[in-house]
Amino acid sequence: MKVANFMRTSVISVPSDEPVRTVTRLIFNLGIKSVPVCDNDKLVGIVTEEDILTKLFPSVRDFMEDRGHAFDFEAMEKNLGELINKPVKKIMTAKPKVVHPELPIMQAQSMMIVGKISHLPVVDRSEERRVGKECRSR
Repeated sequence: MKVANFMRTSVISVPSDEPVRTVTRLIFNLGIKSVPVCDNDKLVGIVTEEDILTKLFPSVRDFMEDRGHAFDFEAMEKNLGELINKPVKKIMTAKPKVVHPELPIMQAQSMMIVGKISHLPVVDRSEERRVGKECRSR
């Protein structure tokens, strides 16, 4: 079996200068877990639900080091206000690992497990960074 048998063919993407607000709405309103970031039909990054959430909430380390601020919801709200106006390029994973449609699915799964990667964009082999229809912004 190949990646092509499992990949999503209808993908929403955003340009790197789009506000994080847009990606947040897409991820949480549509129930998707990631959004490719594309400039000029080229994949330049990816934003995941985790990328957004980790910018809003204290990490376990933060919690252990400073419990008082871990429950500072006013600070979290301030962080949210600042975050949603930033361009996506400030929080995206740039140059994400990619796979090709003809790659065996077990090889892609192994890449995800070993690399601790939750999402692998699928690109055309002919143009390493191009993602056909997927890089046409919403």
